[in-house]
Amino acid sequence: MAHIRIDFVNDSMFHGLRADRTPEWPPSPVRLIGALLSGAHQLQSGDERTRAVAAIQDLSETPPPVIRAPNSVSLDHPSTYTEKSAPPTSKITANELKAFLDLTALSGLSTSSRTQKPTTGRLLSAPMIVYDIGDLPTETITGLRLAATSVGYFGRSQDHAVVSIEVDSPVIEGGIYERYIPEFSADGRTRGWTPGTVDWFDRRHDAIMLNPGRPLPSDAGAFRSLSYRPHGPGSPASAAPAEAELTPVLFSRTIRPSDVHRILRRLSADDTTEMFPLVSFNVRYPKCYGVAVRGHVTDRLAAADRIHEELGSLTSEEPSNRLFEQYSRMRPSRLWVTATPIRAFGHRFALADILASAVGAPVEVLAADTRPLDAWQQKFPDLDLTDGLSQWFVKFTTADDVEAPLRVGAELTRGFGLCVPIPGKANTAQ
Repeated sequence: MAHIRIDFVNDSMFHGLRADRTPEWPPSPVRLIGALLSGAHQLQSGDERTRAVAAIQDLSETPPPVIRAPNSVSLDHPSTYTEKSAPPTSKITANELKAFLDLTALSGLSTSSRTQKPTTGRLLSAPMIVYDIGDLPTETITGLRLAATSVGYFGRSQDHAVVSIEVDSPVIEGGIYERYIPEFSADGRTRGWTPGTVDWFDRRHDAIMLNPGRPLPSDAGAFRSLSYRPHGPGSPASAAPAEAELTPVLFSRTIRPSDVHRILRRLSADDTTEMFPLVSFNVRYPKCYGVAVRGHVTDRLAAADRIHEELGSLTSEEPSNRLFEQYSRMRPSRLWVTATPIRAFGHRFALADILASAVGAPVEVLAADTRPLDAWQQKFPDLDLTDGLSQWFVKFTTADDVEAPLRVGAELTRGFGLCVPIPGKANTAQ
């Protein structure tokens, strides 16, 4: 697995801001792409520059990284001022010229020709951030290292930093680190990368340098909205509720898995429980007949009551049925298969890392295809998947027993990424 490590040199501060001028934390993946591109374009050798940019393009086609970042607090400093740098673009009047040449601004007596520069930042408990990228080809790692050697800062110009590409996971010492897990979200405040991100940076550079004063090109398709949620210093699996029993909320009729996101979105506000769709096996077309709630018994029963109240006639009062019992009998397993496809970037080599991030330990992919591996696996034919993501059906093993079922990949609220022990296989540890 590859890791991109950011070491802050002078002090443990980060001054990067979002577009709305609020502190950005953790630093977005697209900020990392921008820093590496700036380093790549500073390389003197044309061959090295080409290799570095190609490697960054490969990086932008991988899934968004898990971020390990130190705890931080926001610090508000008094704003400073800087000279307005935009030159006159049209004929100006004598009064405007007088204001433009007014030197009293330099003495602090006037700010008529100056613009406010926010200095808000984050004070970090330790001077290092790590982006867990996943498996990358050797050539890509070499190209990223070429770009990283010329990166001088990360955040703003005062955030002097050293960027390095490491294959073994960096040892984190000092401070308290949080593990941030990415989720695709239409209203996410963090910008992730897509295969079009590098091209957008190039177009943005041309717009600024060649056509100053003109609007920048749209970033549509260049970024993907993400929400990063903290998972603590351990793995995502360690943050799951310790109690494995499930409470079902059954529907009075089956519905398409592509519609189940409306139900799950109403439930997702409660962080004390975990919810996943109940998908029927051995059917020709995908069907979802309910939602399972996992967590502490008090929390999951309260969540089930809220679902019944909100959905009314769509839910059933039946305490159980044969299909739900398939889930309730599941035991920890080492041998897994997707009941509904994993939604992830279309590079097969990234699947092992996506699975490992969810499990919290290395996995071995036995089979992977964009078509169902078995007849009972459920496909989502009615969704538009033209955004660089695709459906993957996977069989894989874990080194140790893992609690069932697993939820892996993007768009979990739509029913994707439900993994179950392979039916009929005795695959638990003895």
